[in-house]
Amino acid sequence: RSLSSVGSRSSFGYLYSNTNVVAQCNSAINSRGMATISAGEALTRLASDHPHMEIIRYEHKNVKWTLKHVDYYSDALACGFLGTGLKPGDVVLSWLPLNVAEHHVLQFACSKAGMLLYHLDPNPELAKSNPDASKAALSKALELTKANVLVQLEAGSDVNYIRLT
Repeated sequence: RSLSSVGSRSSFGYLYSNTNVVAQCNSAINSRGMATISAGEALTRLASDHPHMEIIRYEHKNVKWTLKHVDYYSDALACGFLGTGLKPGDVVLSWLPLNVAEHHVLQFACSKAGMLLYHLDPNPELAKSNPDASKAALSKALELTKANVLVQLEAGSDVNYIRLT
C-alpha cells in the first residue's frame, strides 16, 4: 500500500541462533493457511528454481543481486523483525525511495513475516526546501498507518532523514 503525499547504510545480515526466534519466523513464513501463495513464498520458490538469476541491478552502485540474494536478505530481515518482537499483522512504514535495493528486500520481508507494508515517498526536494512539511507528512503517515516500525535511510540526496525523524 502506498501513501502518496508528500540512506545510506542498511544491514540485513542478521543471524539468529535463538531456536525460538527461528521457529517463530518459520511458522510465520510457512504456515499461512491461504489458498494462494504470498509474494515471499513465490520469491522462495523462484530462488529455489533459479538461484543465480539476476533480478536487481544498480550499475551505478555496483549492486547486482540474484533471486538467491534477495530471498536470503528478505528471510533475514523477516526473522529480524520477528526476533525484535514484531508479529504478523504489525504495520511497517517504509520511508525508503522506491529505487533502492533495500526497498525490494523490505517488500518481500514484510510478505514473509505477514506484516502490512505502507510506503511514504521520502521526497528529497520537499525535505530540502521545506523540512517542516516533510516532518508533517511523516507524522501524518505514522498517525494514519499506526505503524509499529519505520524503515528509512540514514541520509540520501543531501537530506539527513534521521535528523528529520
